[in-house]
Amino acid sequence: MRHNPAGTTTRTPVGPFVSPAGSTLIKAAFQISPALTLVVAGEQPGGREAQATCVNLAASPTFVLDTSGMNDSSGRVAEEGVPDAALWFFARWWRLENYLRDLVYTELRAHDGLSYENGLSLQARHRAEQDRVNEYIASADADEALAYLDAGQLLDLISARWELFEKTLLPRQRWDSRLEELRSLRNRISHCRRPHSTDLPRLDMLLGDLELGAQRFFSSYNDSSCEFSSKDPFAQAWIAGRHSRADLIEHARNKYWTRMHVRLSRRPWASECDGGTVSGEPGYLWHVDWAMDSRRISPRRLWESLDGAPKTQEQLVHLLFPNPYRVSATFTSVDDPDLNADAVARVFEAICEEGEWFETRDLETSMEWTQWRAEGCDLPRKVQVESTLAVFDPWNPTRVFESR
Repeated sequence: MRHNPAGTTTRTPVGPFVSPAGSTLIKAAFQISPALTLVVAGEQPGGREAQATCVNLAASPTFVLDTSGMNDSSGRVAEEGVPDAALWFFARWWRLENYLRDLVYTELRAHDGLSYENGLSLQARHRAEQDRVNEYIASADADEALAYLDAGQLLDLISARWELFEKTLLPRQRWDSRLEELRSLRNRISHCRRPHSTDLPRLDMLLGDLELGAQRFFSSYNDSSCEFSSKDPFAQAWIAGRHSRADLIEHARNKYWTRMHVRLSRRPWASECDGGTVSGEPGYLWHVDWAMDSRRISPRRLWESLDGAPKTQEQLVHLLFPNPYRVSATFTSVDDPDLNADAVARVFEAICEEGEWFETRDLETSMEWTQWRAEGCDLPRKVQVESTLAVFDPWNPTRVFESR
């Protein structure tokens, strides 16, 4: 892995461009999220091979990961005869479908809790079970039954549970009118049929129409202005300090320079917060944040340390890493508050155990920042590194679906 000395950040380009330092001809950059862009680079000066990686163009220098067999002098991203339009369309479809899967997972967990998979089709759960034979080459999504819904089933699920999505998608009549076209476009690209010249503009238009709802989804997730009662069982455990491991709060602050904060957010379809008890009620998410001073943590090591009993990994809605010094664990209010509180204790212990002291916060100029960021590529959907969920600021919102 090599660091490109281009330190100036760049937004997603429309086509070929030269990086700020003039050292790399970028053939294409596919916006995966506001914080994550897939960059496919062309030939380096001196005949070096083409390169590709996922990078955070909004917040860091450009890093490139050496790959082989991707040199392309024809102006296309790949040598295999793949049209540029198909690559662009697939990248934008990837963005759309993964957003919808994040949306569906979050809203179902917030409403149904740990039993959310019961509402998925038997076919998806059967596929997930059958795929266990591939454990030796398992996908990061192998334990997520929702990942085994095909696109058509995903769209059907959204329609069946529309009350959870009506405020983050389009008006029902307009959404329904788009579905048939969406299925056709998706089938075309998934079966390697070349796209029509209007396919990509149609998809871009849909993403533009979904922008307002997407911002509402991410803003509501990170808006911690929701009031709750101090008598709530979860608040009693970790704000009033009644949990058996509440001693970790003072211990971590003094020994590990780590501070914990508890907040509550409300899903758009849930009733307004009235300052009462929310445990046992659907529609609210508890967020427990840890901020570390002079310490950093590996997303992979922290996640793997939570495996086993108690089932902390299952209890978590999300485990988010906005940067190497912060961790945020999310739990749904509808789940058992005692199990949620116990899971917080396990995460807290693991953060103390797995965190490492670090001399400087200037990781942007080091290789280690790239290695830390890359860990998120091979972790389950609920574990997200520098994702939109992790970094979206509801008081200073940015575009979710960057225009090409």
